[in-house]
Amino acid sequence: MALNLDAIKAKLNQLNKSDDKKQNLWKPEAGKTRVRIVPYVHRKENPFLELYFHYDIGKKSMLSPITFGNEDPIVEFAKQLRKTSDKDNWRLAKKLDPKLRIFAPVIVRGQENEGVKLWQFGKETYMDFLNLADNEDVGDFTDIAE
Repeated sequence: MALNLDAIKAKLNQLNKSDDKKQNLWKPEAGKTRVRIVPYVHRKENPFLELYFHYDIGKKSMLSPITFGNEDPIVEFAKQLRKTSDKDNWRLAKKLDPKLRIFAPVIVRGQENEGVKLWQFGKETYMDFLNLADNEDVGDFTDIAE
């Protein structure tokens, strides 16, 4: 079977468009916005996707292999730095540690025609959502019928 070069070129063109890279991401703006967290299509029992990122490594961000339970050479290097008594090594090790980011699929009220977007947030907001789900008065806030 030969490669479909037309399909590959079309996909490459699609990915190279700068507007397309962030079209499915949603970021809150100043003021009030109503969003609805919806079930994650690939894992209906939990809408939250936990990913660990390294930031500013060669002016890039990269997904850490610890996200998938694999060893991460950058984390291992940071551990080696912490074995020294040098304060600068400890500071660098802290910068090298991957940061937890959580993604949740949302529908933005008033913009339903744009479809599902991914909202990225940190641990504190994540904990707030988990506490809501644990609250028996709230429960499953992703239930579309309720």
